[in-house]
Amino acid sequence: MAILIILCISGFISNLAMLINLLMQKHAASKTVNTFICNQTIIDLVATFVATIKMSLIVSGYLHTKTGVMRHLVCLLIDNDAVAASAVYGSVYGLVVITVERYVKIVHPVAHRNHYRRWMTYVGVATPWLIGLVTSSVPSLTTAKFVDGTCRTQVCNATLQFKSMQIR
Repeated sequence: MAILIILCISGFISNLAMLINLLMQKHAASKTVNTFICNQTIIDLVATFVATIKMSLIVSGYLHTKTGVMRHLVCLLIDNDAVAASAVYGSVYGLVVITVERYVKIVHPVAHRNHYRRWMTYVGVATPWLIGLVTSSVPSLTTAKFVDGTCRTQVCNATLQFKSMQIR
């Protein structure tokens, strides 16, 4: 468990350092790829932050307490991995967006120059967040229930089933 906490904290610190480095470069903000990389870093930062919080809650024993509205929120958002899984799925799709944009820019430079618009960058930034939210958070939030002091998840797909079997 300690190794997982150390990995989560080091992942958080390295993503935070990367984000600060990217944001401090003046010319980097105008380049599309840097916008995508900043977005990817923020998604990974959220994933490592939530994983660190969950590991800390497990170690502290908070997940075994039985009362409170806050415990119910922790069940919905953190204990059943709604936010972390959403960020992980978003991270994968963020890499897909970066790969497709780079492919088009390198293999078809004339078409990219003639047809690529700024709004496409905004769509490319929002898409991983939306896909992560829809593919993970919505199913997790709709199947999690806080009953008798325990967070229970009714499995609705193979991914959630694998996660719940792995944790228990």
